[in-house]
Parts: sequence; C-alpha cells; structure tokens
Amino acid sequence: SPSSLWPGDFIPPVDVHIGIGGAYFRQFFDDNLLDFIVDVTNLYLMQNTGKSINIFLEIEMGIVKMPAVEDYWCKDLRFENIASPMIVKRYRCIKRYLHFCDNTNVDTTNRYHIISVVLEYIRQQCLKLEEERSFAIDEMIIPYKNKKAGSRKQYNPKNPTNGVSKFWFGDFFAYDGSHTFKNDKFTD
Repeated sequence: SPSSLWPGDFIPPVDVHIGIGGAYFRQFFDDNLLDFIVDVTNLYLMQNTGKSINIFLEIEMGIVKMPAVEDYWCKDLRFENIASPMIVKRYRCIKRYLHFCDNTNVDTTNRYHIISVVLEYIRQQCLKLEEERSFAIDEMIIPYKNKKAGSRKQYNPKNPTNGVSKFWFGDFFAYDGSHTFKNDKFTD
C-alpha cells in the first residue's frame, strides 16, 4: 500500500496549476530551448532506438511530488495530467534517452559539453532580465555527490554543502577546475 512507502498522510493533487513559478521557469526554459533539447534527444534516440520524445511531462513531475515515479500512474494516487497522455514505460524511455548535446559533435576540451548549450542559453536569458536597482552579490556551491567531478569538485571542511558548480546570478559560469579563468583577462 502507498502508506507503507510514504511517511505521513499523502493526498494526491486534484487540480494543479503551474502559475507564477511555471511562468518564471518558462522564461528561461522557453520553446526554443525545449525544441533544442527535443532535437538532440531525438537525435540520440534515433541513433539508439528511433523513438520520439516530449519532455514537458518530466518537467511537470518536478512540480507535483509523489512518493515514487510509478505513483503518477498507480490506481490510488493517479495524476491524470501525466498518466493520461503517457504510459509509465514511455516515461522511463524518455528519462533513459533524455539528452542535452549532440554526441556526433563533441568538444572534448569543454568538460561541460554535455550541458553547455543549455547553460549558455539560460545565461543569455538571464542577461535579458531587467536589472534591479539594488542587488546582492553572493557565491553558491551546488551540492554534488558523484565521483566524476574530478578537479571541478570544491571542498571546504567547514561547509557541509560541498559541490562542483559555482554560479553567480546576473551572470554565471560553470567552474571547471584551476584552468577556469586561464584564457580570461581581468582588469581593475
């Protein structure tokens, strides 16, 4: 039963609207970026299985939390916005083949080549935002537990959130180890 898997009471959502958060998200992940992701994912799928994709359901799943992915389709907790247009096998297939780069055109000098197009697109969307009159400058490390980070990994024994990527919003870049700023010229 779902209660044995989920601590506490869980009431499946009846009617969920994405609202302001979704509109803000779509400002960065607009149709152009989603079309690019669909294209490179489809290219990857064609190279492997020949199936098509629609990733919006994956994004929507991040807004409505369920105890387990299968619960979107289960009898007791079924979420129609996801369960009706797509079966669970199709979802798993999309999740397996979701891609953000063209594997036939890989820049081996860029360690972030897998996600660099998406990062640059979101960066350009951020630069289009109207600047606020006042803003704070802060540095943030995004937690990362995988062992594949290599020299990109940042470690601070006083910080419980050790991770890989540092982002500065307003503008940002992905930290790539000691050679991140190798080709950049800074002035006072």
